[in-house]
Amino acid sequence: MTRVTKEAAEANKRGLVDAAGRLFREKGLDGVGVAEIARSAGLTHGAIYSGFAGKSDLAVAALRRGREAGAERRTKALGNEPDVNALLMHYVSKRQRDDRINCCPLLASASEAARQDSIYRKEFSETFLELVSALQAAMEREDTKDAHRKALAVAAGMIGAVAMARALDRQLSDELLEAARASFVEFAES
Repeated sequence: MTRVTKEAAEANKRGLVDAAGRLFREKGLDGVGVAEIARSAGLTHGAIYSGFAGKSDLAVAALRRGREAGAERRTKALGNEPDVNALLMHYVSKRQRDDRINCCPLLASASEAARQDSIYRKEFSETFLELVSALQAAMEREDTKDAHRKALAVAAGMIGAVAMARALDRQLSDELLEAARASFVEFAES
């Protein structure tokens, strides 16, 4: 029996998290099994159980990594202190609608999160609050009244608008994205 080094085990774990996140965003949490995740990472499904308590534990790690990757993409695209309009243009976008692999994990699993265990829902909530915090900070820089309350509503609306845009025909989808962005900016600035 070949012994796996600590470094190889960590690399395997990262590979599993990346594969799981990609597959969960593409097919949904309930649409992917552990064997498919392991195969995508180039490992046996036993590797999942040596690094994680099970699929649920792996889903939490993938969600956390998705949150980190989303924050990195946002910072790279918009800098450290984007305004509300920039955040909305970045999120409520054709790119977010069309790229199911590198999209926000909230968008990818919003409809499934309620069916997951409390640990996943807690991580999902923290991921949502990270988006809310980014919006709230931008609103506070613009002296928006009730910034936290408005940021909660706008964040939920952003996720919902992009989710709906994915389900519509292209022309109506484009129209929805534009209308949603304009409405959210108007609401945030009121």
